[in-house]
Amino acid sequence: ERIKLFDFLASMYKARSEISHGGSVQVADSDIANLQQVVGAVILRVVRIRHKYTTRKLLEAHLARARLGAKADL
Repeated sequence: ERIKLFDFLASMYKARSEISHGGSVQVADSDIANLQQVVGAVILRVVRIRHKYTTRKLLEAHLARARLGAKADL
């Protein structure tokens, strides 16, 4: 599931890059809705765990450990 999510986010980032460098890309409304849902879920998870970390650096270290391929404890 995480790999599928990673692939989706990579495709959205590629579309963003193409647009920001002067290209044009068609992005489906359903992809935009899915991206909004993913981003919203990530923000909620970070908000829920932020109190556990006294500094931004500690929170960033936690998020780095939770990346694809790592054991996520979010």
